[in-house]
Amino acid sequence: MFKTLLLRNCIQHNFLHEKALYMYGIVDYLVQTLIGSVQADIYETSCHGIGMMTLYNQAAKEITASNCVKNVLDVLRNENATWSARQAALFALNQLLKCDVKNCQEFLDIQGQNHLLWLLRRSEKVPAEMLVGAVECIVTIARNQAFKHTVITTDIIDALCASFEVYLNEIPLLIEYILILNLGLIRWPVELHIDERLQNSQL
Repeated sequence: MFKTLLLRNCIQHNFLHEKALYMYGIVDYLVQTLIGSVQADIYETSCHGIGMMTLYNQAAKEITASNCVKNVLDVLRNENATWSARQAALFALNQLLKCDVKNCQEFLDIQGQNHLLWLLRRSEKVPAEMLVGAVECIVTIARNQAFKHTVITTDIIDALCASFEVYLNEIPLLIEYILILNLGLIRWPVELHIDERLQNSQL
């Protein structure tokens, strides 16, 4: 209980000293809370804490070694959890993917990209911040050449386009086309697939 209060207080007041918390043994506590059954707000605090602790190198290594990507993903896809808890899980996931390529591999091994696709396909019901977070995760993974073609698929492109259409109805699909190509994430034939979407949108 004391650790939970300490972590909440640090996060709330924006003076999260990652090294000090790491020395206190907070990493193991954060990881363990995702395994057991706890109050919903604890999941939110723990996920946010995991995301923040990845900013400290030693903590990031320990978190990666714990193989907690699945547990974070479980919070994200828990439809009974609050959106704030799920958004914290998405933040943690994004930070995990950025801090170590091993987390990207673990994420793909458990088909985590399918849940990102599920989020994008529910753009009318999912908060915009969640959609942005899902796109960030996809971009992070796809920057690795070994994973690019696994995560960037025609299904993902379709879902991305549909998501943009929900929130940016007045802006042509050219925006997504330029964005994705400038990031250098995809190559033909997915480029051709987007070309077809662009042509159809202009009819």
